[in-house]
Parts: sequence; structure tokens; C-alpha cells
Amino acid sequence: MWAPEHHPAAKQHGLRYPSDLNDAQWNLVEPLIPSVKRSVDLHELLNGILYVQSTGCQRNAMLLDLPPKSTVYDYFELQPNGKDDHSAVCSF
Repeated sequence: MWAPEHHPAAKQHGLRYPSDLNDAQWNLVEPLIPSVKRSVDLHELLNGILYVQSTGCQRNAMLLDLPPKSTVYDYFELQPNGKDDHSAVCSF
């Protein structure tokens, strides 16, 4: 149940987009991602995937302040059960 103590963790002030993860949210998600050396910032990559999922953004309309559209969509398309399977985001 939503309680007043949950408000600080849900604050989205200072983020670029409503779909971005704040630091507290990222700290919960990060341990779920397998640790493999990657050349991309996973926090930003996940922000890009969440942006696509929340807006339905087309590949050619990706914003320039997110990771490259090819990287975001390559990881986005790895989701095994289709685009509506939010649990699969952490499977990369």
C-alpha cells in the first residue's frame, strides 16, 4: 500500500523525462542485471528502453541525449516475450 514514507523514493524531480529512473530506483534495478563488460552506460540504456516503452517512440525519432538508437533498439528487441513484457527489461 502507498504510504507517506514511499514519497521520497518516487520523486522524479530533476530527471529529463518521466520515464527516467532516479538514483534510488536504479540502485534497486542494477543488481538484477548480469555483470558483463559493456561499452554502454546501463542506467542510460535502461532509461532509453523505458522511454521507448512509455512513449512508443519510433526508432528514427529517438532523442539525441539518450544512447544511440541502434543500441537502445537492439537491447529493446532482445525482450523474449514481446514489447509489453516489462519484466524482460532486466534480462539483457
